Amino acid sequence: MTQSEYDQKDLNNYEKLQNEYKKLLTEYDELKSDNPQNTELDEKVKELTEKHKEIQDLSSKLF
Repeated sequence: MTQSEYDQKDLNNYEKLQNEYKKLLTEYDELKSDNPQNTELDEKVKELTEKHKEIQDLSSKLF
């Protein structure tokens, strides 16, 4: 693969991660609005944190 193909692959992955993060955030907001004491909220926060870390790592590689 050429460098530009690697770059495009990384960019596509970055966009995918951002979309996954947005989806998780929406799920979190829905859970929170339904029941602020929901025990699933902690798990969503962990997922959001992990996804955010992935985005940061890839972002530092791209930019």
